[in-house]
Amino acid sequence: MRKLFVLTLFVLGFFNLSSQDVALYSLMKERNEFYFQFECDIQQLAEISSLISIDKFDGCSVVAYANNKEYEKILTLGLETTLLTPPSMLENHNMYDGATRDKYEWNEYPTYEAYESMMIEYAKSYSDKCSLIELGTLESGRKLLIIRMNNGDLNKPKVLLTSTIHGDETTGFVLMLRLIDELLTSEGSPEVDNVMNNVDLFICPNANPDGTYRKGNHTVKGATRSNAFGIDMNRNYPDRVEGEHPDGKDYAFETELFMSLADDYQFTMSANYHGGAEVVNYPWDNCTDTHVDDDWWQMISRQYADLAQCENPDYMTDRDNGITNGADWYMVNGSRQDYMNCYEQCREITIECSNVKCPPSSDLPLYWKYNRNSIYALINQVLFGIHGTVKDAETYQPLKASVKILNYDKEYSMVESQLPYGDFYRPIKAGTYILEISADGYITKQEKVVITDNEKVTLDVLLDKYGDSLEDCECDDVELVMDFTENIIFVKTKYSQKIEWELINMQGQIVKKSCEIAENVEVNLCGFNRGIYIFNVLIDNKQIGKKIVVR
Repeated sequence: MRKLFVLTLFVLGFFNLSSQDVALYSLMKERNEFYFQFECDIQQLAEISSLISIDKFDGCSVVAYANNKEYEKILTLGLETTLLTPPSMLENHNMYDGATRDKYEWNEYPTYEAYESMMIEYAKSYSDKCSLIELGTLESGRKLLIIRMNNGDLNKPKVLLTSTIHGDETTGFVLMLRLIDELLTSEGSPEVDNVMNNVDLFICPNANPDGTYRKGNHTVKGATRSNAFGIDMNRNYPDRVEGEHPDGKDYAFETELFMSLADDYQFTMSANYHGGAEVVNYPWDNCTDTHVDDDWWQMISRQYADLAQCENPDYMTDRDNGITNGADWYMVNGSRQDYMNCYEQCREITIECSNVKCPPSSDLPLYWKYNRNSIYALINQVLFGIHGTVKDAETYQPLKASVKILNYDKEYSMVESQLPYGDFYRPIKAGTYILEISADGYITKQEKVVITDNEKVTLDVLLDKYGDSLEDCECDDVELVMDFTENIIFVKTKYSQKIEWELINMQGQIVKKSCEIAENVEVNLCGFNRGIYIFNVLIDNKQIGKKIVVR
């Protein structure tokens, strides 16, 4: 009965359409992507936001995308929708189909073959400066391609720049291609040399080639927001509010590839270029909670917008004069920005770089002019903040360690030092901070750091190992005895004195501590989760540690 009801709605709606709307309806059904507008308030929008991909919202009117099944559900709710011409169908675009980069003038969109040829050519012609990562090949045969800018030194902070996760938002596609070209061909430029010498930069110009080349490799006209299977990949990531599958869909192949990339490379910062507005969007997208680094986010967003406005005062002025908190604009779940910030220890920002999603190709050089200085300033932010290393105090071997800012960080904002260098990078606003550095099997250490904006503080930390036994502690006046049957640890000394102790889990968190005057102390560990802990004792300015197992 329900299927009959839905079919009836479709039929009635179809025959009430004008001839122009009939053509739009047929076009969209064939594309498996509807583009439409309807009226609703913010409360109604929250109730149906999981059914659609919101494109714009002005408080009472919504512009959205939906695949065929999603649009069918929208009709069952009785919403009156108006079909709109898809943005990528508004222009006939000039296309570049050259086999090499040297004749490309940046005022045309590359065909898919030209794009792939350029990426391969960059890697071959400048192998001392970059390499090509083929992240994966889609069912269509098109590839997710990344140029990694690196002159051979891997001990640098990593930055990821991507564009066009929505296939019909093509401005950033050419911006990123042009950035690659300038970085490789403009040696001697201060901005270029600074990036090439100090940043490990990954650039993916097109994260959704199936969407961009929906009508064939020879054109971007008819590009779709979604991938080949009708999935909006900027709603397809695990979400801190709505869980693993906020859109109710399996992860797209492209989504899985980018999640694996983030797992394999610890990016300190990243940016995702979109179109349809001119604004810098900072976390969060999915809730009104304030990110602990909100002041820093606003600072770098303001810098990006201000530099763009220096090139054109009428550009990048949406929302709060060019910047916005994502949820304050409109709330979405499953965005890549929130995923990277919540789960990957990364600072990702979203840059909406053109009001027109798929602008005339003749306008592309202007968008490069407007964004160039902002792009370099954004990349440079990874060179500021707290940089450091964590190593073993005895062997100087690099360590994988947790770096937490006390009374400031939450789980999502903490960073870790990475192997093989033990390096860590923590962008942060000016201030005075206490860093707590911890690693499995090592005594936790705290360091005070004072930092100003747009400057770097270097902190090289050496951690001492906990003793694995009493002999390792080299202390004859103290005995630590563990009763595994009763889960009790005994601290035995030769006379009454001040005994301080703490129990630390393998995440470096102090789960219990105490201080008392006694000759012997009995610590009952019943009630604690099973696992390995460090029992740390401080007596007469001597620190003694023992690894214990709670069973």
